[in-house]
Amino acid sequence: MRVGREEYDAAARTAASVFEAIIRGDSSAARDCFMPDCRIFGQTGSRKNFGPYTDLLEQIDHSSVGPEFNYRVDVVAMEDTIALVQVLENNYNGNYYTVYLTEMKVDGQWKICSFVYHFNEALSKN
Repeated sequence: MRVGREEYDAAARTAASVFEAIIRGDSSAARDCFMPDCRIFGQTGSRKNFGPYTDLLEQIDHSSVGPEFNYRVDVVAMEDTIALVQVLENNYNGNYYTVYLTEMKVDGQWKICSFVYHFNEALSKN
């Protein structure tokens, strides 16, 4: 079964909540966006990042981004209760990332199951 536009918008809002929290430097609005066992996977340069989503929340609370930071959310694919959301993260303190969020609809809410990112070294300054 195909889903309506409102489901795409809801999945995109879940993703946007995380990146709006990054802008504010306050993870409280993003905490409910994640499944309890959500994991983060990625690498910036030679530094690997594999761990629980709470590592991301802690980073949000202890770092800041400048006014040049921005992001774009695209829902790549969706079927009934699952979605793949791509976020282009631009100028996160000079770095550029492509983020893929796997989301699942649970009790009527879109929740992030995994957060996987790619560091775009060619665009980044650090």
